[in-house]
Amino acid sequence: GGAAANFRNVMKLAADSSGNIYAATKDYIFEYGPQTYSTSGGLFKSTNGGTSWSGINDPNFPTNYFNPCDVIPITSSTILFAVNANSSTLGGIYRTTNGGTTWGLVTTGLPTTNYGRIAMTQDPTTANTVYAAFESNDLSTGGDAGLKGIFKSTDAGASWTQLTSPPHIASTGNLSYLSGGGWYDNVISVNPNNSSIIYVGGVDMMKSTDGGISWKQATYWDIFYGDTVVHADHHAIVFDKNAANTLYAGNDGGIYKSTNNGTSWTSMNNGLEITQFYSGAVYKNGSTYHGGTQDNGHLKYGGTGTSWTTVKGGDGGYSAQDQTNSSIMYEEYVYLAMRKSTDGGSTWNNCVSGLTDANNSSLCLFIAPFAMNRENSNVLIAGSDKVWVTSNSTGTWTKSSNTLSTNNNVSAVTILNSTVNYLGFAGTTDGKVFKCDSLDPAPGTDNWRDITPAGNNTGWVRRIVVDSTNKKNIYATYGGYDTSGTLQSRHVWHSTNQGTSWTDISGNLPNVPVHTLVIDPNSSSTLYVGTETGVYTTTDNGITWTTLNSGMPSYVPVDELVMQNDTRSLFAFTHGRGVWKLDNVLPVELTEFFALSKTSSVELQWTTATENNNYGFEVEKSYSPNQWEKIGFIDGAGTSNSQHHYTFTDQSPSGGINTYRLKQIDHDGKFKYSPIAEATVPMKFSLSQNFPNPFNPATAIKFSVPSASHVSLKIFNSAGQEVADVVSQDIAAGTYTARWDATGFASGVYFYRLQTGNLVETKKLMLLK
Repeated sequence: GGAAANFRNVMKLAADSSGNIYAATKDYIFEYGPQTYSTSGGLFKSTNGGTSWSGINDPNFPTNYFNPCDVIPITSSTILFAVNANSSTLGGIYRTTNGGTTWGLVTTGLPTTNYGRIAMTQDPTTANTVYAAFESNDLSTGGDAGLKGIFKSTDAGASWTQLTSPPHIASTGNLSYLSGGGWYDNVISVNPNNSSIIYVGGVDMMKSTDGGISWKQATYWDIFYGDTVVHADHHAIVFDKNAANTLYAGNDGGIYKSTNNGTSWTSMNNGLEITQFYSGAVYKNGSTYHGGTQDNGHLKYGGTGTSWTTVKGGDGGYSAQDQTNSSIMYEEYVYLAMRKSTDGGSTWNNCVSGLTDANNSSLCLFIAPFAMNRENSNVLIAGSDKVWVTSNSTGTWTKSSNTLSTNNNVSAVTILNSTVNYLGFAGTTDGKVFKCDSLDPAPGTDNWRDITPAGNNTGWVRRIVVDSTNKKNIYATYGGYDTSGTLQSRHVWHSTNQGTSWTDISGNLPNVPVHTLVIDPNSSSTLYVGTETGVYTTTDNGITWTTLNSGMPSYVPVDELVMQNDTRSLFAFTHGRGVWKLDNVLPVELTEFFALSKTSSVELQWTTATENNNYGFEVEKSYSPNQWEKIGFIDGAGTSNSQHHYTFTDQSPSGGINTYRLKQIDHDGKFKYSPIAEATVPMKFSLSQNFPNPFNPATAIKFSVPSASHVSLKIFNSAGQEVADVVSQDIAAGTYTARWDATGFASGVYFYRLQTGNLVETKKLMLLK
């Protein structure tokens, strides 16, 4: 039970002693697109283990309940529900004593102004004792310094008293332990073995051993501030009920464990492959791979297994790899603070000379885009709200454009051509695409033209990709979730004339952001996309898409796909499950595939230049849109570097257009589809075998007539008795599909007869219930 929108973001789960489950949710969509916020979220309850849910929100706080942050069911009747501030409207802690029938905002002892997110916890040994930590947006050291206060209730949340606030700390710039990040990391927890021990966490953790009367710093995000080093940004603090001194911290660096009540900590992340990559870059051969990650620095592959090394700390954004020198690489910190290494990542230097927008949070995205010219590694392009370009390996940057779209940032950049004038593209956070075909790194503003796809979903432009074999052939991918119109649309756009006109080729892709796209270098109609729910591929330029996640986690966000030039290996840099590699992504190089119409047949011909592990080709034919049926199989040549020619004849084509494709299958079961081939066969009187057959309860019957005539299509039972009159009308010449619904008929063999004038044909079909 419960619509998908109700549970789009589950902020907190809890359970009471009776086994009821509670979910605090909000219906908020962003993810590189227009923000959509609705009141579909709130507090939901399940009494059957999550099979069905019912909302228990109070209509008296409609402006707040859709922005929840915590829930504590003290009993099945008494529940505390904390909601965040909603813009200028404050949230607070709401309380019910009748299971959610009525609610009231608790004000006794709690703040009434200047607060945001609220984190709560319950004393595991005293049910009626609860704590709450309120974030503040006042970052002045003389004010709240990011923490409004920590509060305690001993009467199940009916009234509260404020505890002593922890002191300001050097590791946050002499602000509170939350600093300005309480909206993101705010947690409080009580030791079940000693309720006087309380931990709070934000950027760093603080600890009280006297019930909140006094506090001291428990962890430091950097050795510069203290020797109890634990990664920054804490989201969970969990105590082991069976081991008095053991607790765990969950933060942006993973999981840490202490067995001595926080005196020292050990990282538990060996083998915990949950790194969130924003980007990735790969040298043309070998094992030089690296990429930027969320709050875990810029990582470089160690050469064996799954070992990666941090070569630069902090947040790592976009990345690039020189394709002529494996030692030259680029990365960035937030807001386009780019850095360059010439020794394979051992040392890094700032490389933003002339790029005056770098480090400006009002002009650059938090993770701002830059890209390298794949035809000339000395040439790079970057985006703030403007476009910047360098042709001397970031020795100097020049401004190429003014602000492209007012009040919006550049979210995607691409540059091509080996020499000036360069060809540049840029996308923005309001869905616009711009082109410059005379891009010159010399000082001066270049001419950028708006080539935005009409009808796009107005999400962020995530990537703009150009076909190396034909630069008129370009693609733009979009973020965001579509909330109106056709939902499965507007995330992938294709232009064959460099942006003069566009076609939406999202096809059957899910309604999720598409972050990255790679064109198969041997077949321009074969594409690979990385989306919020994994990798998908198409061999017919977006008519149909299939998943490509064999061996990797399903539905993981993929922020970057990279094709290694020499090996043709495909790399997926995921936001949450590390990096994955697919070898032999191009097992067979198909150089041609076409269909020839004969007098009463269609001959398919195709040629391969090379083959690798090729088991063979299934020949498939389309009988209706997106409905394919195998009509034959041809053995492949295994592994071969010589050219091979293949033919297959369809002896029973239908009149009109016949559509075919090849399913090339490796010996290990992997497969890919060819582009589509079509042949037009002169119309003739014909009756095709019904599909499906056997069937239940309905089947499709395809037939062709060469000229305008009266047509009769009837069904007969095995005794020769007419049981259904499917078609009886005058029709024009052409190919038609009729449908017989056999609901109410008994299983068995039936016959269907097509007649027009003196032409008659009969076939057998089987109803199997």
